[in-house]
Amino acid sequence: MLYLGVDGGGTKTRLLVLSHTGTVIAATSAGPLNQYTVGLSAAVANLACAISSLPAPIAAAAIGNPALDDSPDDPARDAFLAALRETHVLPETTPIYMKSDVFMALYALTAGAPGVLVIAGTGSMSAAFDRTGALHVAGGWGHPTADPGSAYDIASRALSYVFDASDGIEASPALTAVALSHFNVNSPRSLIAILNDPACTKDAVAAFAKDVDALAADGDPHACHVLDTAADSLIRYAAALRRKVGEDCPVGRYGGVFQHSTRVRERFTQRFVELYPNSPAAPLTTPPEMGAARYAMNKSQEEY
Repeated sequence: MLYLGVDGGGTKTRLLVLSHTGTVIAATSAGPLNQYTVGLSAAVANLACAISSLPAPIAAAAIGNPALDDSPDDPARDAFLAALRETHVLPETTPIYMKSDVFMALYALTAGAPGVLVIAGTGSMSAAFDRTGALHVAGGWGHPTADPGSAYDIASRALSYVFDASDGIEASPALTAVALSHFNVNSPRSLIAILNDPACTKDAVAAFAKDVDALAADGDPHACHVLDTAADSLIRYAAALRRKVGEDCPVGRYGGVFQHSTRVRERFTQRFVELYPNSPAAPLTTPPEMGAARYAMNKSQEEY
């Protein structure tokens, strides 16, 4: 028996096939799975093409979709599943379980037991299972909030300093120089055309976060403040969910911001230990696609 797990992303999707004994049989990658950014047809085509390259037959599949919010009635989920079925890349009898990518990453951490996971990449979101298995979420609101603690949020806050410096409100020469170099322009006002171009994606803006992190490592006060603010936002998400869980539990951190920013990672870890000494935050060591494959296996066996 083979079980497929999918960790859908906004830029890259990872797939993994497990045997019934838990052995990894195959793994591959695909393009974006977020139908809100690339369109439903493209997202489904990306996934179907990748699945067709994997061993068969698949007994059950679980997909973490970054466009979902795990509401019981989600038309986006239903539309995606219907379109995927139409490709016939999986037999009609194969169960397909689709949740958010955050759900599958959390399942990789706890296998459904109580726990909290904070994700900070291009966007940010946190999720938790309580002792009843109920799912709780925080963040993940997208553009209206800039996803506090995310790479996009870090880049946006840093650019605000650049704009203030240009307007004569507060000098920030280092951030200004780095921003002009990153976006390959000669003046802050030239950033307007670039950042407001419909072709300028959230990912493109978020990429500036790495430059902000490098500047913070050199001690720039504005860059340091931006990263500290990001870490504190992620702490608030984690603490809110930890209160809902109501007991000592694993707390995981995952995503590019934690991976690349030593300052955010260390501040988040230290402050959370101060709040909850018995629930220290640690990196997610099991890949979300592995968690999804295990979810497919366990869920299908429960229903058998």
